[in-house]
Amino acid sequence: MGTTRRRLFGFALVATGALLVSCRGGGGSSSPVPASPTAAGIPSPTPAANLGPTPSPTLGPMTPTGVRRPIKVGLLVQLTGVYAALGQEHVRATTLLVESRGGQLGSFPIELLVEDEGQSVDDGLNKALKLVQRDRVDLLAGILKSTVLYAVRDLVHEAGVPLIGTTAGPHRLIFDPQLKSPFIWRTSYANGQLNYPMGDYAYSTLGYRRVAVLATDHAGGREHASGFINRFRELGGEIVGEIYVPLDTVDFAPYLQQVSGFGADAVWAWFAGADALRFVTQWEDFGLKGQVPLIGSGWLTDEPVLPEQGEAAEGIITSFHYSPYVQTVEMQNFVSRFRQRYGVFPGVTAYNGYIFARVLEEAFTKLPGDFSREAFLAALGSLDFEGPTGRYRIDPETQGPVLTVFIRRVDRVQQEFGNVVLASFPDVPDRVARPGS
Repeated sequence: MGTTRRRLFGFALVATGALLVSCRGGGGSSSPVPASPTAAGIPSPTPAANLGPTPSPTLGPMTPTGVRRPIKVGLLVQLTGVYAALGQEHVRATTLLVESRGGQLGSFPIELLVEDEGQSVDDGLNKALKLVQRDRVDLLAGILKSTVLYAVRDLVHEAGVPLIGTTAGPHRLIFDPQLKSPFIWRTSYANGQLNYPMGDYAYSTLGYRRVAVLATDHAGGREHASGFINRFRELGGEIVGEIYVPLDTVDFAPYLQQVSGFGADAVWAWFAGADALRFVTQWEDFGLKGQVPLIGSGWLTDEPVLPEQGEAAEGIITSFHYSPYVQTVEMQNFVSRFRQRYGVFPGVTAYNGYIFARVLEEAFTKLPGDFSREAFLAALGSLDFEGPTGRYRIDPETQGPVLTVFIRRVDRVQQEFGNVVLASFPDVPDRVARPGS
């Protein structure tokens, strides 16, 4: 796929490429019993009823005080294959916010250059090379697969180009001093960060003691699983089985056959995109729905696949840094604008695309003059603002965000199914994903 260039000045939008068409795309909840404080210092969950609206952020003047050159942002996202719908909604949400700001963030016009991450690590690396070496972007962003983020590490480190991971959060790039780079930051999470609180919730609130784990067999899937596994074990829970499934599996039957033999209180799962759609629907087809509780990562019931999962997903409990039902003014404005433009609820990669653009906006506002890489990275490390899920800040040591993680359940909401918030864990640091933490 050729580059999609989006030169944004005012509300003008010129596209020279095309995005692929995405995939298509409620019972009441009781107040949860607060979980015990975690060893890593994560606060106990806040019941959903206590989540109040927050005021819209103050964004500063919308007109630049002087003429500044456009900032070239290379956005490398998945636009083909099993995760194609996820990349498309990322681009949509980022573009939507930039458009709403008149084509600029802070006082800088934005030029967005979009490339397809592709099907292989080499595909992603080659597109990153193009953006950095030929297009000479000021910063690189995006990347869904952890394996691709590992692959582009040396490129951006040696070139000194800031890279903002908006979805993948591989642990070694964060915690391994041999791989950590001062140029690689994240606006999303560390992979295990989102699932560590579910270890608390499953043990302390849901009362599970024996859990089996199923996940995609790649770096991201295993690292997401490690967050849940580590915390559940810390509290005294037992992981009675682990099954790692190849990416883009069509038939889950050989793996589902093993579930009954584990004697588990519940199954925790991590699958995303088309894999999540197939897994959840086959879980019901195999007769496991209603027999074994299914919990997991929020990717499992993400909004792009939830309408097709339908009743098969009802009752599944997940943890995530996002839900379209978070009741803050900024979140509801984002969801409303996205639905009005595209006719669907935004999923997590749409939210990742939105919060990425918000982070750029906040960082650019802090720059004392023209853009420089050094000043931009310093601004990232000092970010602390009120976002759509509440307080959002970046830890300058780990170069990633401290997040609110929500516990959600798929319920019927009027005529639709939605990930309704049950509770929240505020101020979850990415340090909980550190191996051995």
